[in-house]
Amino acid sequence: MPLIKAIQRAMNKIAPTSLAESWDNVGLLLEAPKSWHEPTQILLTIDLTPSVLHEALSSPLPTSCIISYHPPIFKPISSFTLSNPLQSSLLQCAAAGISVYSPHTALDSVHGGIHDWLASGVLNSDEGVVKILGKKTEGPVADTANPLDGLGRVVEFTKPANGITIESLVNRIKQCLKLKQGL
Repeated sequence: MPLIKAIQRAMNKIAPTSLAESWDNVGLLLEAPKSWHEPTQILLTIDLTPSVLHEALSSPLPTSCIISYHPPIFKPISSFTLSNPLQSSLLQCAAAGISVYSPHTALDSVHGGIHDWLASGVLNSDEGVVKILGKKTEGPVADTANPLDGLGRVVEFTKPANGITIESLVNRIKQCLKLKQGL
């Protein structure tokens, strides 16, 4: 099985593309024409930037795929030129045999995904509950989806008098996101 097909299957198990918002562009966004048969690396990133591309191209072990949380292709592209940084990055990826995959809102919505991780940074387990919003009710995911998957989370504190201040919430969020300064 070609490596990119294995990556697609693995990512779809982690964050099924059917959970993505309808407006989002998720999944395999660029399938490189070169197929890797030797061991390669997969690069994980938030955004496909020129520095990420440089890292992928300069690594001693070839990169077969960049998994970019944010989709580098979001709006239709009417041309591919080297003068546009994004288009140039995509052209260089294809030329080097690097495919690009984006899980974006599918990874947000899946149980244990980004929304749950952010909620866990706000709420300690004995302080309240996390409610799931925006459950899919149509399409192939509706019948088989984990009941804990959903398009958003609401943190509801059940003990409002237990001394949770806005300042302590800000500090929790900063700690979760590893931020040193304001929010």
